[in-house]
Amino acid sequence: MNTFHALLAAAALVAATALPALAAQDGPRRPPSFAELDTDGDGVISSDEFLTPPSERFAALDTNGDGVLTEDELEAGRPPRGRGAR
Repeated sequence: MNTFHALLAAAALVAATALPALAAQDGPRRPPSFAELDTDGDGVISSDEFLTPPSERFAALDTNGDGVLTEDELEAGRPPRGRGAR
């Protein structure tokens, strides 16, 4: 096997392992919405709400404390949608 074929094989191996991982990503992360940051639903975002670390948000959503979030926990923790919904 010459150098060209060895490089081609290496490139194919890298592509075969990297592409599925890239495809599995849901795309770029979006910033949290206003409603997600306004955790008390008062229509404003306090500095405490804004600066709450993600670990605290996770702990608040993990209502049974098992260290994982179910779809039901995520839905229950989702803020109401629409203007004036509180």
